[in-house]
Amino acid sequence: MDLAEFEDELTCPVCLMLFTDPRTLPCGNSHNVCLECARGLWRNQTPSAYGSTIACPVCRQGCYVGGGVEKLPLNLALRNMTEKLEAAQKGKTAKRPIAKKRHRCDVCEKQVAVTECVTCVVKYCQSCLETCHPKERAVFKAHVVSPIEAVTSRDCETHEDQALSFFCTQCGVPVCAHCLLMGSHVEHARVSLNSAVLQQKDLMNETVEALKIKRAVILDYTNKADAAMEAMRGQCSAMRAHVEQECTELQLLTKDLHRKLVDEIDAQEKEKGAELMGLVEGQRQKLTVWGGMLDRAEQIAADEDGAVYLDVNTHKLEKQMRGAVAASTATPSLSFTGPQLTLNMAPLRDAVSSMHFTENLVPPPPPGPQRPQAH
Repeated sequence: MDLAEFEDELTCPVCLMLFTDPRTLPCGNSHNVCLECARGLWRNQTPSAYGSTIACPVCRQGCYVGGGVEKLPLNLALRNMTEKLEAAQKGKTAKRPIAKKRHRCDVCEKQVAVTECVTCVVKYCQSCLETCHPKERAVFKAHVVSPIEAVTSRDCETHEDQALSFFCTQCGVPVCAHCLLMGSHVEHARVSLNSAVLQQKDLMNETVEALKIKRAVILDYTNKADAAMEAMRGQCSAMRAHVEQECTELQLLTKDLHRKLVDEIDAQEKEKGAELMGLVEGQRQKLTVWGGMLDRAEQIAADEDGAVYLDVNTHKLEKQMRGAVAASTATPSLSFTGPQLTLNMAPLRDAVSSMHFTENLVPPPPPGPQRPQAH
């Protein structure tokens, strides 16, 4: 049996190369994909509450892979056939692209796709592109359509068993010797594939070095910006501490002022109080003496023995009361208005409320013990 006849059946529908570690999907049709391709399909899906579901790339049916794609059953027979086919093809064990295999049309799934609509994310063969995606229709005019490059390999796709040894500089693609002698690249400018690789490598290195220089400039700028930011934060922190100190000192000054003003009021109260008490003290003595006379007179009046009125002491008391009645009852003036103090806090309040920095920018801390002036 010639395994080459089954090359299409041994090709993965995702990567379009010979199967590597083929796994069977539970899609109902038992389609197969490479394990790595199954991982790619699984990563592009949104996990559900019951696991994850991937779409079969052939029949589009949903396949539940709750335990992960590694749990999919290995198709041992398919793997053995693939390994035998690879061994038969010049003993190559590495997975290589099938030259005649290209991307399939997403519409008909039969023809080779030649273009892809980036807007629709759909690949079309030429026939389906003209039928389903005509550029003349207004709805498709803004769509971006780009050609699909064929899968390249180390061997020429056109000439079997011919290695890609040259690089066509006119077309920008690797070619074999037959392409230059009898193919579509006759008389095209060419260089060896190794020279093209070295040239592209040198160009890449030059670009890398140029980008490194650009990156170094930007990195230096960002480092300086970070240092400036750190310095600015340090200055702001120092200014906050300075403002805190100044305001604390201002609070202490206001406390001292408060104590001084209260002490002044206390002194005025003591002075005026002593003056007033001196005026009242003589009148309080009169109240005491006269109260005693009245109490004694009331006792005599309450005595039932009328002879008490003829007593020498009664006569003496009556004489004293007459003297008191005849005495002047004039009292000192009470036009007392209290301490003559007027508190004027408006200048201090205005000064405190108008405190600000002398400049719009926060100045750096000056050397020595001096501090930035704030008012």
